Amino acid sequence: MHSDTAIPIPNPKVNLLINQFRRENESWKLALAFLIEEDIILKAGISEILKNMTQTDEDILKRLEHFHNRLIKENDTVRLLRTAVNDTGIKLNRDFYFEAYFLNSIINLQSKLRKEIEKAELDFLELKFDFNDYIPGIFQNEF
Repeated sequence: MHSDTAIPIPNPKVNLLINQFRRENESWKLALAFLIEEDIILKAGISEILKNMTQTDEDILKRLEHFHNRLIKENDTVRLLRTAVNDTGIKLNRDFYFEAYFLNSIINLQSKLRKEIEKAELDFLELKFDFNDYIPGIFQNEF
């Protein structure tokens, strides 16, 4: 029998690793979907403030525009990450794990995505807290 026609024997450790990556991938999908929901909530908050402003305050408008621009940037990042996570999910469902090159590329890809998603989550969390800290100050003089 020629070695090219031999069926590779699955490696249990590789299977465990790939299964962990699949779980992590599913968790990222949920985390990114949550960020999209949070984005919608924050944009609705900006919209509500703009609708209820009794006078035009240039500083408030500039600050709200700043938050809106940050949200747009975060939204773009999340969109790109969702695409990357979906593409990785497709790769994780292939049966080529016995190839060292493929396994190494998946390990590197997961590591890169892990760092990018962590940064996106932290950036968004900072934005959300900045926005929520700023809002009471807008109305502080009105009470």
